[in-house]
Amino acid sequence: MAKPSDPKAASNDADVAGGAPEKPVQRRRGVGVHLGLEEAARALLREAGEGLVDPAVIARTVGGERPEGWGPLMQPLRLALVKLAHDGSVIIYRKGTPADPDTFRGLYKVGRGPKFDVWEI
Repeated sequence: MAKPSDPKAASNDADVAGGAPEKPVQRRRGVGVHLGLEEAARALLREAGEGLVDPAVIARTVGGERPEGWGPLMQPLRLALVKLAHDGSVIIYRKGTPADPDTFRGLYKVGRGPKFDVWEI
């Protein structure tokens, strides 16, 4: 049996009114990641001015230089950028021309959209 002064025992055995153990906080998967990716995209697009930004650069900003850090962020980043393209905050470019955010495939870059300056995270 754990000692009452043991911090692990206190947190694990914490009782809520009625004697039921406290449930862990449930978090939506990826919410923090999306916000970090959107903030990084905004900062890099602001630096780029009218230029385009490679999504891999955004992922590396958040996940680091090692592929195991930024590689898994590429799909969540794509989803975040598609959402922002629908909002008008960014434009997705494929082969140098604006692409439909719902149907583009392959390599792409992003640039500022008409509502970039009103983009709120």
